[in-house]
Amino acid sequence: QREREAAEHARSERIAFERTRAQRPYLVALVGVLAVGVATIAWLYAAALDARNEARRELERANALNRFLDDDLIGRSNPLVLAKGKDASLKDMLLVARDRAARRFASEPRTEATIRSSLATLLNMIELMPEAEADARRALELFEREGGASSLDALRARSMLARVLTRTSKFD
Repeated sequence: QREREAAEHARSERIAFERTRAQRPYLVALVGVLAVGVATIAWLYAAALDARNEARRELERANALNRFLDDDLIGRSNPLVLAKGKDASLKDMLLVARDRAARRFASEPRTEATIRSSLATLLNMIELMPEAEADARRALELFEREGGASSLDALRARSMLARVLTRTSKFD
């Protein structure tokens, strides 16, 4: 009787052991899937934080550009501000805005580069070539320093500089 009970108990223990052994791969796979899920969530969270921070930087940059346009360019387009009355020219306003941009955006190189690129285009159009070249070179320098020589902004600034240099016959 005892031997039969011991054999029955051993058989039930063997069956339970085999059942546990059969469940082990599923548990290992489940833990593996959970680990991959946690790693994916951490990576997506980091990417979301980077995107949020980049969006904030772009918002600050857009606000700075807006203030520059409102305060330094449009706000100073009043002929009485330059004390020249009705004789205030676009050239004078752009040169004053150009000087103020360097001071205002000294701590924001990407914004300064964007302003200088725009000013280079405007100065090129009204044929102030030395000033346009200087602004195009400065914009290129800032864009290359901030985003690398192969960044889209640097390539655009290089294109602007090439247009200015072509108009002034500086082909070297």
